[in-house]
Amino acid sequence: MKNFIGPILLWFLLTTTISALSARLFFQRVDLTPDVDQNFFFASDDPHIQTEERISALFKRQDSQLIISIHGHIDSPEYFGTIETLSAQLATIDGVVSLKSIASGPKNLKDARQSPLWNRILVSDDQRSTNIILFIDEAMLSSIIDPVELQLQAIIPESKFTLSGQPYIVHQIRKNLSHDVKRFSALTLTVFGAWVLILYRSVWLLTGMLICCLNVIAWTFIATDYLHVPLGILTANLSSMVFVVTFSHIIYLTYNWKRIKDAKKRMSRLIMAIRQTWPASFWSMATTVAGFSSLMFVPAKPLRDLGVAGVAGTLIALVLTYAIYPLFLLMTRQPEISPSHQPLYDMLDKQSSRLRSVAVTLVLMSIPGLFYLNTDPSMLQFFSPRSPIHRGLSYIDRNGGSSPLNLVIKADDGSTLDSQAAYERMWRLQTQLEALPSVGSVISLPVLMAEAKQEPLAIFLVWDWLLDILDKPKYERIAQSFISQDRTHGMFYLRMNEQLRQKSRLDVIGDIHRITRSNGFEPNLTGGVYYLQAQLSRLVVTSLKDGLLKLLLVFLLVGLVLNRSIRGALAMASCVLIAPLVILGVFGFYQIPLDIISSPASNIAMAIGVDALLHLTAAYRRHRRDTDSLQEAWQSARREMWPPIMASTTVVIVGFAMLLCSGFPPTQRFGLAVIIGTVIAGGAAMFVYPRLCQTSKPLVDDQSSSA
Repeated sequence: MKNFIGPILLWFLLTTTISALSARLFFQRVDLTPDVDQNFFFASDDPHIQTEERISALFKRQDSQLIISIHGHIDSPEYFGTIETLSAQLATIDGVVSLKSIASGPKNLKDARQSPLWNRILVSDDQRSTNIILFIDEAMLSSIIDPVELQLQAIIPESKFTLSGQPYIVHQIRKNLSHDVKRFSALTLTVFGAWVLILYRSVWLLTGMLICCLNVIAWTFIATDYLHVPLGILTANLSSMVFVVTFSHIIYLTYNWKRIKDAKKRMSRLIMAIRQTWPASFWSMATTVAGFSSLMFVPAKPLRDLGVAGVAGTLIALVLTYAIYPLFLLMTRQPEISPSHQPLYDMLDKQSSRLRSVAVTLVLMSIPGLFYLNTDPSMLQFFSPRSPIHRGLSYIDRNGGSSPLNLVIKADDGSTLDSQAAYERMWRLQTQLEALPSVGSVISLPVLMAEAKQEPLAIFLVWDWLLDILDKPKYERIAQSFISQDRTHGMFYLRMNEQLRQKSRLDVIGDIHRITRSNGFEPNLTGGVYYLQAQLSRLVVTSLKDGLLKLLLVFLLVGLVLNRSIRGALAMASCVLIAPLVILGVFGFYQIPLDIISSPASNIAMAIGVDALLHLTAAYRRHRRDTDSLQEAWQSARREMWPPIMASTTVVIVGFAMLLCSGFPPTQRFGLAVIIGTVIAGGAAMFVYPRLCQTSKPLVDDQSSSA
């Protein structure tokens, strides 16, 4: 014991310094409030966001709208009185710029029904509700929803109103993510703390695991803060991911430390364990970094943020695991390896040929599902069907549409739009757009002019005079929202139906563009949430294909270096590829939405799944030096590495199973995808990979190599 008191003190000082510094910086700099705004899918320099800015330069936009549907007998005087009271109270809330309802806009419900404008935006199709539309100051989006809900609940029962609109959706996503961050942090510490006590029965190892993992999480968030990566819709799960990555290193290091018996001194035994574990840990880090790096160059901002944060967390996990955790191994008595796992291994080993057949069958069954992937889910599928926001979105979607699409048109001959001929053509376009099944309601310049013509004496005014009148402050310069200053561009505000959509959003937008051109107009610009989600679905598919292909090439190179065999490299790449094929096949077969949050699960499952392959390969090369038989070397490696592979696989499954407790369906789908991939990857590593490698011939004799 006296021989390593000095190293223990130095190591303890290093660990204390790292922990104290991480705690100080974490509490000083890190804000765990999710950063979600209306453009959370794209970065500010993205071309699609720049298109939105070009639209805003042409028109006066009021996209930040909160839509409140008030249910009841809309023809009764009591109902109108309630709307009148609500309108007055809601208008006083800070952040509400203006408000429209049947009591604030049209004269009354009858006037709203007869109005070309108000009927489209205030009265539901089923005549069971009317809308109150709040126009919100964008600077106060994060603080306005709670006061609005409190005001509503003070006047009418909660069952009598539903809310929708982009501010409310963003608010709900932010609230779900906030709950997830707190829930997952508590669950992670509790579950994995209990796991260590059950697995190793050591308070020292439990302490080491907690200190190491907490430091990794803290330093990862500190690094992302310095890298200006916000806590967003994907990085909200970052703590669980880096915890699992760190814990995997800890499991393999601990197992090798327990297994080594030929070193009498504790320090010698620890150094041998580190030497045996480090190469595979390093390559595991490299492949996991490659998995996250594949997300760093895609256009979708949340994926890029996850890629940057994942790379930082993976590097920090490797460094801090070997900088902190060995101290606690040095202070712990070496326990005996429990043989309780061997009966399960022996049973599965006897069924290895059947398990390989199952793997091949799963891959073959998964391939048809790849052609039915739902990469363009509706916004409703981001929320639980039992949640109030889903019910509100669903109702509003059926009654006028829930997802905004902005279409900017100009005449194909370059003429201005302030003429009777242009009005008639735009009205035809309006009618044809409203006839599309995926389109709910449409508000445009001809609707505005039809509303203006209902005023007394308006029939005597020519088109451009009406526009001049509607451009005055008295009418809130409403004309600027529908026609540009030079009167060459017109705006069509569409509210799109999500539940009735049979095509992809891009196909629906293509239909809208074709109808626009057939009426003599050019669709000059397209924007809005619906368009951004359409582009996002395309980016998800592109990044999924590119990311998996790049990862496959990385794993081929890693396999070639470690196996020194082309067939061995192909065997490793093939086993890694099984996981994403089965994940995507299952998602396609069962029509599970593959959204922006769940899509990177395939990349991450591949990166985590290769961990077992790397450690198994390292064990094989150790045993290959002692025998001439490939089969015997692989059998010894499998038997030796079965406990840590089983433990590591279980840890990943348990870690990502926590995401199933989320109240946010995309997070649940992300966790489910990684669990499926991890189970498949662990089985492929143990029972498929060795069999494929036994047919390979090394480029260099393993017995003469020193890996």
